[in-house]
Amino acid sequence: MPEALREVDELASRDDIDGLVQLFEATDELDPDRQERTHRRFYTAFQSMDRSDLARRALTRAAGPHNHLASSVWGRDEPTGFAASRRQFAEALDLICPGPERDVWMNCFDRLADGATTVADTSVETPRFDAATGHRWRMLAVAGMGWSGSGAVYDALRGYQRAAPVHGENRLIEGRYGLLRLGERSRTHPQRAFVDFFRYCLFGFAPCHDWEDYRHVRNARRASTGRSPEQYAVACRAALTSIMSAAVDDLDEVSTRWRMPLLESASLSQLGTTDVVPILDNVVHIENLSIAPSLPHVLFFAVVRDPRDQFIDLLNSNPRFHGDPQRFIKKYRSTRRKLESASTSEAVRFVRFEDFVRNETTRERVLADVVDVLGPPGDRQRFDPAISSKNVGLWRAVPDDPAIELISRELDSFLVD
Repeated sequence: MPEALREVDELASRDDIDGLVQLFEATDELDPDRQERTHRRFYTAFQSMDRSDLARRALTRAAGPHNHLASSVWGRDEPTGFAASRRQFAEALDLICPGPERDVWMNCFDRLADGATTVADTSVETPRFDAATGHRWRMLAVAGMGWSGSGAVYDALRGYQRAAPVHGENRLIEGRYGLLRLGERSRTHPQRAFVDFFRYCLFGFAPCHDWEDYRHVRNARRASTGRSPEQYAVACRAALTSIMSAAVDDLDEVSTRWRMPLLESASLSQLGTTDVVPILDNVVHIENLSIAPSLPHVLFFAVVRDPRDQFIDLLNSNPRFHGDPQRFIKKYRSTRRKLESASTSEAVRFVRFEDFVRNETTRERVLADVVDVLGPPGDRQRFDPAISSKNVGLWRAVPDDPAIELISRELDSFLVD
């Protein structure tokens, strides 16, 4: 464990808030990788000590280099004091993305401020991935329901030579500020909705008030500072202008139309080449798979799991899990019901985690549609069925637990032998 992480843990174990704050203020200049890990550890420590104010500051810093500057640029609803905000945003851009994309992002800021009254060409040609030339599926995506085992399928897919993992669960589409909810949010607070969409979903430069904000900013920043940042910035400007120029009644249709090009552009910016097959990680979860037709070149693998094991894994692995079996049962049943209708789409493949990790024939059947696109297996395999199989039957360690008994009764049709 790195020294900085050990020191955070030690101070937290002693409830030494003064020492933690002093150490926190001294970690601004860490390299990006260490900064994210260290500030996430600060976030956990401050949360455990009921210091939500400090936890928010730590989470904001963890989301990306120089992201703490965002608090001075944005108010909660919109840019405050335009001249000062514009100057501070320009200074932040000099640090975050000093290349040719800088002016494009600056132009986006100005359009947000003037309500996109400056009309621009929004017919930008978004680059497309060409590894699957002649094949409908240009991108592959796993869709889970929260510790449902989608990571195993993701690792299996990324093990092929032409597969390229796109890291992070991008919140561009289904996140709090994403395209899926943009029309609804804009009907009550249009300026706030557009500003939030830009700073949280497109550029990734905003205060993080909770974990969802952090996920937004962190994953957007992966695209805005990726390997093809100028192309991505141009696509974002076109999308932002198009969406802001749409009539209120047309906004849902326009934002839906931008789902595929923006997702493809964000993935391309991370990867830097079109000669691959991007593997996406939960950009759309199972509960929202009804929107699959709006992403016509993405093949989804919807991964489900025995609810008893899923509940145990959530308890053991997710510090933000509520732990209420009744809430879990309600959500699980609702999500599986939504999957029943979505799985009729030709863009959705149903995968049961237990069968996938324990049965080679099942794996071959699941991957049959895409092996010709992905190419032969690569040298570095991430998926190990022997290891993944150890996560089957976790509930057997506590068969008499009241929560497990309740789940077994209420969700009996979804249990796996």
